[in-house]
Amino acid sequence: MRSSSFLFLSRRFLPLFVAQFFGAFNDNLFKSALIVSFTFGIFDKGGMENEVFVTLAGGLFILPFVLFSPLAGKYGDIKDKAMIVRHTKVVEVFIVFFAILSFLIQSLPFFLFVLFLFGVQSAFFGPVKYAILSHHLEPSRLSWANGAILFSTFIAILLGTIIGNAIVFVEGGLIFLSALLVVFVLLGLVGSFLVPSSVPHNASETRSIFSLTKMGVIDMVTILRTKSLRVIILSNSWFWGLGGLMVSLLAPMAHRVSEEHEVLVNLLFVSFVMGVGLGAWLTPRLVELRGRRGYFCGCLVLMALMLVDLAFVFQDIFHLHESLFLIVTSALFIRIVVDLFFLAMAGGLFCIPLYTALQTRATQENRSAVFATNNIMNSILIVVCSFFVSLLFGFSVSMSSVFILFSIFCCVVGVLVFVYLEPLGEVKKED
Repeated sequence: MRSSSFLFLSRRFLPLFVAQFFGAFNDNLFKSALIVSFTFGIFDKGGMENEVFVTLAGGLFILPFVLFSPLAGKYGDIKDKAMIVRHTKVVEVFIVFFAILSFLIQSLPFFLFVLFLFGVQSAFFGPVKYAILSHHLEPSRLSWANGAILFSTFIAILLGTIIGNAIVFVEGGLIFLSALLVVFVLLGLVGSFLVPSSVPHNASETRSIFSLTKMGVIDMVTILRTKSLRVIILSNSWFWGLGGLMVSLLAPMAHRVSEEHEVLVNLLFVSFVMGVGLGAWLTPRLVELRGRRGYFCGCLVLMALMLVDLAFVFQDIFHLHESLFLIVTSALFIRIVVDLFFLAMAGGLFCIPLYTALQTRATQENRSAVFATNNIMNSILIVVCSFFVSLLFGFSVSMSSVFILFSIFCCVVGVLVFVYLEPLGEVKKED
């Protein structure tokens, strides 16, 4: 296999990678700074409870994916995808301006409006981000490119969250935050203008937004009625539902370990992200296995085993009053880190071939619509899993029981994948 570094430095991939990385970073930087500023009383949230505020903020960011994905998918299939990348990045510049303005006027409704705008921009950028790769890359390169995109997305989430959580407490932090938002949005904008053109295969005359949305909904229904695509999309959505849930549980997990060391949540997040990274690195190297149903079932079994071990760990660990060094070197904490690492690794191994399968099985005429449908299903699964777990916690169900329950779900998904997922087939190995 030729070195993937040649692809990484290629104009066919690097500009898109830069544009998506800094976009994801800015999304999470602003969202984290927003949540921390209101949660800790730096800005007034009008008496709203912290839990309600955090839920509202998360919901407003996800809502645009449900509302605008049909339009985004259809638009991506009838227009030059590179042009859409550029347009979304130009729009992001204005959104960043509004974000900076929101920190100046400190209005909660305006903050939430800006967060919604970030979600809208992501909803239009997301489908073309994956769809355009198959226009510029050979099929044998797609797994590597998808792995790089997925890993960098989690890196951006990690860095944006950590910096956003810390920067608001630093003197002059809002100025520094504004500078970071501007610099990174401009870097993403530059990258977007270097993305090679992608001529649409089914360009059509200008239509109204309502007409395009209606056509997009019809396309999505058609896609979900196609068994091969439906099974791949639903399987991929399980990763995002479970992955989103695990990321949201990192803070409660760290708090359960110790209430005295806030850095623990960052350590758990790093472990999770590094696991995704290893999965992304391994996937292109498992070319002989990754199209088989047994491969996906093995990934799900590994996820289930890690969840079971986490359940046992959290039966034995509760608010350790030790130094940070003693906690992070304790056998129980190391087990948590290892479990999260291999859970995320299995998730990366699981979902990247599914993204590649969507790229190769979708047609040129509906590829953006396929990924828009995937985005909607991902969003729905994230919301459903989070709401379900919140409901369980509301009935005083323990964290260990939640992990056991989701390990069972992983096994059920594994059975369904084995029964319904057709062998994906793999492209020829690279020279």
